[in-house]
Amino acid sequence: MDRGATVPHGLFGHPALIALCRQAAERTGIPYQIEGSMPIITSDAAGVQFAGDGVPSLTLKIPSRYTHGPIEVCSLRDVAATADLLAAALRAIEPSTRFQFIET
Repeated sequence: MDRGATVPHGLFGHPALIALCRQAAERTGIPYQIEGSMPIITSDAAGVQFAGDGVPSLTLKIPSRYTHGPIEVCSLRDVAATADLLAAALRAIEPSTRFQFIET
């Protein structure tokens, strides 16, 4: 969950998008982890999620250290893996893919 001052409800990753990315990662052997709740952090995706009637949204993040500091560092392998995950997830979307919210 992303939540900040400008988007009071924050981003709750869309379950169908989470499943799509998780399946893409597992199918292609890309390592991933699900981030826990970060109640004071937000992203543009949170604003998109609540635009109009709502847009299925998800945030993919690159693991890093010292975020918002003078020097932020990350592994180039993590950058490449995140790009590969995004590409694999996008390739998995078919005309029949639906992003409807289904309560569990």
